[in-house]
Amino acid sequence: MRYDEELPQRPPMAVAAALEALRDAFRDYRADLIRHRDGTWHFELTRRGDGPGPWCLISGSPRKIYDTLTNSQGAQAESQDT
Repeated sequence: MRYDEELPQRPPMAVAAALEALRDAFRDYRADLIRHRDGTWHFELTRRGDGPGPWCLISGSPRKIYDTLTNSQGAQAESQDT
């Protein structure tokens, strides 16, 4: 059996929904899914162009990405206010 045949080709609905939520929340980033050999899915967000915040984030937890980017954006806004 080939590697591609062993694992599902599409992510579970919850993973797909989390990806869409990240895309909606962070339009300055390109959001993709990465499927690992063990069948787990990881989220990858890459910044489009220049700007504040991390350039690239990869995590199996969409919550960690959300928290990291919202904290980054909040810190950036605070530094601009001063």
